[in-house]
This record gives sequence, C-alpha cells and structure tokens, in this order.
Amino acid sequence: MASTSRRGTGVRCATNRDDVPVATSGLSDTRRALLTALLSVPLSLLRSAALTTGIVLTLWSVTAGGDVGSDVSAASRLAVVVWLASFGVHVTALGGTWSILPLGLVAVSIWSCHRAARRGIRDLGYPGRQPVLVFLGAFCVGHIAVITGIAWWVSHEGVRISPAQAALASAIAVAAVSGYVTLRDARTAVVDISLSPTVTAAFSITRRTLFTLIAISSIALLTSTIVHWREATALTQEFGAGGAVTVGMWVVSLWLAPNVAIWGAGFLFGAPVAVHATQTISVFAGSATKLPPLPILAAFPQQPPPWAWAVLLVPVAVSAGFAFMASTEFIQSPGQLVGLVAGCAVVFGTLTMAVAYLASGGFGYPGWPRLGLDWRAAVYGAGLCALGTALGSWWASRNTAVVRT
Repeated sequence: MASTSRRGTGVRCATNRDDVPVATSGLSDTRRALLTALLSVPLSLLRSAALTTGIVLTLWSVTAGGDVGSDVSAASRLAVVVWLASFGVHVTALGGTWSILPLGLVAVSIWSCHRAARRGIRDLGYPGRQPVLVFLGAFCVGHIAVITGIAWWVSHEGVRISPAQAALASAIAVAAVSGYVTLRDARTAVVDISLSPTVTAAFSITRRTLFTLIAISSIALLTSTIVHWREATALTQEFGAGGAVTVGMWVVSLWLAPNVAIWGAGFLFGAPVAVHATQTISVFAGSATKLPPLPILAAFPQQPPPWAWAVLLVPVAVSAGFAFMASTEFIQSPGQLVGLVAGCAVVFGTLTMAVAYLASGGFGYPGWPRLGLDWRAAVYGAGLCALGTALGSWWASRNTAVVRT
C-alpha cells in the first residue's frame, strides 16, 4: 500500500483510494465489521450490476430499430436476468434452462465482489479473527439477501427463477471470494496454515499446469475461430439471419469464451466435449454433425485428424516441465517422488473436476441440455499430470544426484 507523509506533520496519508478507511472510530471491532460489510455490499452489487446491465442495454440500444424491438422494460428485465446469471443463477425460459456459468460474465461480478471484500478487510485493519469472520459473514449474507430478493422480483411467467437456487448460487460465489480473500489478505488473522514442501510443490505444479493448458487452449481456439470465421458466422443462422441475432450470439460466445477454453483443455486430455444431447468431440473421434448456435464452437474439429492423439503429449510435457523446476530442491528419495506424483494426481484431478463442473451446464435451448465436460476430464487429466510429474521429478532427482556426486 503506497502512502506519503505530509512534511512537518508526521501524518501518513493513503495514496490509493481503496486504502482510505471507513470512518468508524469509537466503535467496537464487531460493530465496525458489521458497518463495513453494510457499506461494502451495495458497492459490490452496484458496480457489477452497472457493468453487466450496461453491456446488455448498450446492445439493445444499438439494435433497437431492428430485430430486438424497442421495449425498454423488457430490455431492462433482460439486463437484470443477465446480471443474476453472472452469479450462477439458473434461468428457465423458451422451453429450456440456462444453467451454464458464463465465466466471462461471472468474472465481472467476482471481480467486483473481490474488490469490495479486500477493501473491507483493509478498512478493518486486520484486528483479529472475530471481526474478520463477522465482516465476511455479513458480507455473504448481504449478497445472498439482495440477490435472492431480486431473483424473486424479476421472475414472471415467461422467465422462471428459483429463489432457493439463486440463494445457493450466490452463497457459493461470495463464499468462494471471501475464502480467497481470507487466505490471501487475512490468513494470519484467521488461520495460520503451514504445508510440507511436497504438498506445496504439488499445489504449485498442478495450478501452473492447469492454467498453462487453459492458456494454450485459449490461443489455439482463438486461432481456429479466426481461420473458421465463415463457419462460425453460419452457426448463428439457427436463430435467424438478422444482424442483431448475429451480434447477440457473438456476445454470448464472448461471455462463454473462458468456458470453451476450459473445454479445450479437456480436449487436450483426451476427454470428450459434449456439444449435443448425444454428440461429443474428442481427439479420438468426432461425431458432432450439428453444433449449437455459438460461433466460438466452430473452433473445435468436428472430425479430428488421425494424428490428433498427439495433443495428449502437451499436458505431459507441461506438467513435466513444472515438476522439474519444483522438484530440484527437495526430491531426495523414491518415497518423496511417489508422494509428489500421487499428490499431483489427486490435486489435479480435484481441480480439473471443479473447473469442468463450473464451465459446463445447460445451454437453455431444446436439443442441447448440457454442454462441456464430465468426470472423464478429471480422470484423464490426473493420469497425464501424474505421468508428466513422474518424468519431470525423476529427471530433476537424477540431475541433483549427478551434481552432488
């Protein structure tokens, strides 16, 4: 946190707006925590709502004279529904249920929530475990109450939203953000965690491997989408040929781009990617004859070439590289090597299963009840990560032994 001191006064002044504390002098730590949470919740919700609804209303205003229509109340209600979807709320409309998390849109709400939570923790000044937990609890309850109430208000005959599911989804999202903020900014005030070098290395290897594979998948999918631009645009004809429809489906594809990048990482594991009720795409076989009207899905090969299995070497090579860098310092016995490989397999499988679950779900259109990955992504990914970790750690231990000799 950057700060300056006024000459001659000795008073230190914060130079970052987020570092300016809330004026709560004279209050107990618990009351300060509640007041800080009361101020942080509306800041978080209003900021995310302004960003998400602004995108929808801007799109509506651009296309108001065309296919979308000019009903301001309907556009506003749609904007609110999209904002709720950014917290993982399921929406039932047009004969289908939208249950997939648009991670590109979720990132906006998560960022706003994370920013407000971090500012609240800093405002408290890390006074101890109880005030921090009180703040985080009130922060979560405030979000749940507001989101549940708005979900009940916006639900009507054409659009159905379950308040109970809205409460659960918002609770999971805000609790995840609060937990991350606690571990990053207030860990010593709440809990002090010390891990063994093997466990720390396993977390480091798996996290870096998974994020690197998602980044590789993103670059590959972006390149493939550009190459198959005409096929991507043709997919939007499912909902009509209007310019507003095309723009709208590209916007939805942009919101789902992180989801598709995660599906691409699963594709690198050899896991099948569901694109229809009965059709999947994988490196071993492509049976997709009809894709959903999402332009970004044109990046996937509907009929992979015979050499597509070679992409399985990518996660092995990436995990081996990170394992080599992380294992050089402490791998001294076969037992440590086995423990690291087993730990990487368990952690990577768990992380991949969680990420695959978040990135998959119902598209909300008849014929596509669920898109994305299943449990096989976690199993295949854990096996390939374990193989790469074993190779990299073995090579690191071999080099270490040569240096010592």
